This record gives sequence, structure tokens and C-alpha cells, in this order.
Amino acid sequence: MTFEDYLKKEIGEGKIDFSIRATYYRAELKFYIHPEGKDGCTEDYIVTGNTLEPQRQQPNPFFTMDTSENFHPYECDGAGKCVHCDKKKTETHNPETCALCAEG
Repeated sequence: MTFEDYLKKEIGEGKIDFSIRATYYRAELKFYIHPEGKDGCTEDYIVTGNTLEPQRQQPNPFFTMDTSENFHPYECDGAGKCVHCDKKKTETHNPETCALCAEG
């Protein structure tokens, strides 16, 4: 999804504030975006100059620093129901490489 399409979709649903988390590793700038404090779509993008490209490929399994699957949702239900609160390893979440789990 293009960044423009993403914003049009979320704004159309009444979401106007967003959280962005950016990473810069091996000369590649990436970020993901999620509606601030609301349930909504989380999208990953790669930045090159003034161009944004949706990140379609799977993240490198040896370097999964802060991709959107490591995003701690604002609508977290707490211990027993959250992979971050429980530091639970799943197919898409590894607490050893999750920046959120490392912070807590």
C-alpha cells in the first residue's frame, strides 16, 4: 500500500494521529507507522531519498530490529494476552530480538 493510500484509509476512518518508529541499519532507512492510541493498520516502509516504498519482503531473520511485528499495541490486554508482556516466542515474535521486550 502506498503511503498516500495508507493515510487516506486511516484518515477516512477518523484516525489523524500516528506513531512512527524508524531504524537505520546497513545504510537502509526503514520505518513503520500505526495509528496513535487506536486500533488500525500497521505498515512498513523503506526510505530512499524522498521516495517511500512499501516493505514487501520478509525481514532478515538474523536482524529483526523493530519491525512492525514488534510494535507494542496501545490496545494491549496485558499479561497473559500479549506476546510482549509475556515475552512469548511465536512464529513472528522473538523476545530476544524484540526491542520492546529488551526495553522491559
